[in-house]
Amino acid sequence: DDNEFWRIYSVHERKGQSHVERRNLGYFDLIVVKKGCLFLAEEEQQYEIRENEMFILLPDRHHYGWKPCEE
Repeated sequence: DDNEFWRIYSVHERKGQSHVERRNLGYFDLIVVKKGCLFLAEEEQQYEIRENEMFILLPDRHHYGWKPCEE
């Protein structure tokens, strides 16, 4: 649907896994970390999203895990 701005789904990254690499999703992606830390990059900027934090990925950017989960 061309009018879709958000997608909601659940992903559980396990120890040793990295976030999937994606480009130009076409929608905003809200990341909520319930436990541990997610090592995520958007374009060249690296982020550490920790337990109980949220992060919004922009729809027209390249994002990927820059480091595997540690727990």
